[in-house]
Amino acid sequence: MSNTVKLKAKLDDVIIELEGELKVGGKPVSKIIMRQPLIKDIKLVNHIEDEIENNATLIANLTGHTVEEIESLPTHIFEALIEGLQSFQSSKEVMS
Repeated sequence: MSNTVKLKAKLDDVIIELEGELKVGGKPVSKIIMRQPLIKDIKLVNHIEDEIENNATLIANLTGHTVEEIESLPTHIFEALIEGLQSFQSSKEVMS
């Protein structure tokens, strides 16, 4: 009996649209665009054990914002960015 493993991977950018404008780095921002992570992005943060710091650093790399700017976001926006980051993870489906 042979099993086929199907992988589904998100390839598009994640765009977090903000209601109103938020100042990030002193500039008004109405959306935050996060590109898909590459292996080298993951390797850059792999040594960071603190989960929040790890996520903030990775999100900063993927959005082009600084870590300080990401850490200054309201928590609900940071959580939306984490959800966006998680959407890039592959999901496996085993077919018989």
